[in-house]
Amino acid sequence: MASSWSVPAPHAGPGAVTVGPFVFCAGMVGLGRDGQLVLDADGLAAEERALGTSLDGFEGRDAVTAVQSLAALLRLKETLALAGTTLDGLVKLTLYVGELRDLTVFEKVRAQVLNDAELPAFECVCVRGPGPVPEANIQLEAIAVR
Repeated sequence: MASSWSVPAPHAGPGAVTVGPFVFCAGMVGLGRDGQLVLDADGLAAEERALGTSLDGFEGRDAVTAVQSLAALLRLKETLALAGTTLDGLVKLTLYVGELRDLTVFEKVRAQVLNDAELPAFECVCVRGPGPVPEANIQLEAIAVR
């Protein structure tokens, strides 16, 4: 069963597909609610900025990666909800980064969103242009259970 995107889709296809108890999520990049890639905190909705997640202390590319990481995690959370599960259902998370330093930034943001005691299996792949949206610094791919 296919689930839609929570924002305007960055490419053709569903946001997630459910097979039995498993939910396979499409690549999530740091999109705002308008479906546009976020390049700074102004690209997030007010309630997203107020989540208590600190984006302070990041500069330059790291600041862009931090806000895109938060936005991608929020889109993942919303997509999982549409598929009938939550971030707690994550069993595998794959991060694609444009530069290896993006992993460190993502980890700092991820620690504010996901419970460290219940992290899913994780891998990171460094590739040029890690998403279907130009200027994306990161992309998440996830598998969850319902």
